[in-house]
Amino acid sequence: MKIAVNDANILFDLIDLGLIHYLFQLEYTFYTTDIVVDEFKNEYQKSIIQDFISNSKLSILSIDDINKIYSEKQKYPRLSIQDCSVLITAKEQNALILTGDNHLRKTANTYQIEVHGILWIFDELIDKGFISFKLAYIKLTELLSFNKRLPINECNLRLKKWENKI
Repeated sequence: MKIAVNDANILFDLIDLGLIHYLFQLEYTFYTTDIVVDEFKNEYQKSIIQDFISNSKLSILSIDDINKIYSEKQKYPRLSIQDCSVLITAKEQNALILTGDNHLRKTANTYQIEVHGILWIFDELIDKGFISFKLAYIKLTELLSFNKRLPINECNLRLKKWENKI
């Protein structure tokens, strides 16, 4: 089974959209890091993610060697400490990364690590039959209302495609 390492922004968006449970139905082993979990300050989001951790749907890894994180941070100063932990975990686990962070995406590409974002997750959820085109359309429209970092052209292409299939 393929391994996916989650960055916080993907988890935040899926929780806020009420779609997080679908992510963990995909045929991947999901990881994140303890540093990423520490980003969950909202009690509701924290309780949701803790449920998936408790049910072994999301495994938490710790970077034992903090020097690895700071080494990556020195090489790539635009990455956060959390991003560095995701990058290191993906390298060590031979995993893909799920993120909406452009700096992390670009850095992962330099290491030839496969990276996907929220639109890919929508595509996967549709392809696997977990959500309908109509639900995808509704949820992506909702996501666009609060996530201003999305690639608008790609979003509009999907919305048009999905609207034609409703």
